[in-house]
Amino acid sequence: MINVCKISLIMTMLVTSTVSLAQDVREEKTLSLPLANVATAEASVKRLSQLYQALSEANQAIVRMTQQAELFPLVCRTAVEFGGMKMAWIGQLNEESGMIMPVASYGEGRDYLDGLAISSHADVAEGRGPAGTALREDRAVIVNNFATDPRTVLWRERAAKYGFNSLVAFPIQRGGKPFAVLTVYHEQIDAFDEEAVALLDEMTINISLAIDNFDHEIQRQLAEESTL
Repeated sequence: MINVCKISLIMTMLVTSTVSLAQDVREEKTLSLPLANVATAEASVKRLSQLYQALSEANQAIVRMTQQAELFPLVCRTAVEFGGMKMAWIGQLNEESGMIMPVASYGEGRDYLDGLAISSHADVAEGRGPAGTALREDRAVIVNNFATDPRTVLWRERAAKYGFNSLVAFPIQRGGKPFAVLTVYHEQIDAFDEEAVALLDEMTINISLAIDNFDHEIQRQLAEESTL
């Protein structure tokens, strides 16, 4: 297990808090808005509740995880099965080519990734989309309308085929530097409000924490072996 003594308490606290936080959001969203907006509020609350559940499931799985290779597929599956996303994928930077290559994915429309060209370089059009920008600038990039956002022009026709109407891309850090990107897609326009983005951002922070702990454990084991 990956330094459970260092992170299990943090993860457990996050898991325990998800239910009460989801309930608080539900009450606030539905009671503070005019009746005409109740349906919209309820849809937002449903998305947030799903994301709280996804965060909880991911945190629990990270604590139990023993192999780093399990991490990225699990995150993608959790985002879809519990988080309500239509599709999720993680791309990792190929430092030699500057391209972002898919290494894990889950959900409907994974064919979208076939032949997908995304660069980390700003001087080419393929690098000025959400994923390339997220990795290069080390920040979340939100697209709440795939059909109208100018950053998605190159991929708009492809996305429409699979019913992707909004997305958000998050950098994943390793050793304090972005080296991969998590991108999640939703079928609804305007699916990613501030609260939703904050929850997904927390998930990516926990992913980075897990990666660093795996790396530290490998270094510790190598140091021990060198003294034998």
